Amino acid sequence: MEDNIGKAIKKVLYTGVGLAAVAANTTVKIVGTLEQKGEEAIQKSKEMTEDLKRKKAEAKSNLSSLMDSLEKLTKDELEAIRERLSSMEETFDEAKDSVKMGVDEILSSLEKLGKDEITSIKTKIEEIRKEAFEVEDDTNP
Repeated sequence: MEDNIGKAIKKVLYTGVGLAAVAANTTVKIVGTLEQKGEEAIQKSKEMTEDLKRKKAEAKSNLSSLMDSLEKLTKDELEAIRERLSSMEETFDEAKDSVKMGVDEILSSLEKLGKDEITSIKTKIEEIRKEAFEVEDDTNP
């Protein structure tokens, strides 16, 4: 009987050690996945920032030639353009703030998410990004 108790205690100890090993292995995998996803999110954020910087530089370049053209317009035409630009600027600022808040929220909660949830968020971000570029393309003549 004591022999059976000893075997049972060994099984319990081995089970505990095995459970700890599996938990440690799983934790390492999860941490690795979260680290990778975090790095990818930061990289995408950097790419988006660089893209915005490039577009800002292009806009500055175009603004100079636009200013030259504006000098030839009537006051009414200028006022109409000012109103439209103001509206577009407000829309852009709202969109930019919304994207920034969304990115900040995603990054802050990234550590709490599982792989499927992270994949789902990445898919949604890509959809939003594509929609943003489609809207931008629609405004070009």
